Amino acid sequence: CCDQFQRQLKPFVIPLTEADLSESYRIVFITPKSHAPLDRLATLGIHPGRDVRVHQRRPSFVVRVGETDVALDVALARDIYVKQIS
Repeated sequence: CCDQFQRQLKPFVIPLTEADLSESYRIVFITPKSHAPLDRLATLGIHPGRDVRVHQRRPSFVVRVGETDVALDVALARDIYVKQIS
């Protein structure tokens, strides 16, 4: 009962900062305050539709995108929204 309740009420899309370590997620959308961070993320291969996996939260946020590990500051990671891949 409790497990089913958690699955039904858990948000479908969450900020990357709330993603579980070592789970796979797909980027749904990115909401930066300006275009500069969006351009920087795109050059790193971080854009909607890409799969990511969180490897580390401290001292910086580290995600794996494809075969590349990318360090992000927490403020930028909060602007990336993901859904868990089943």
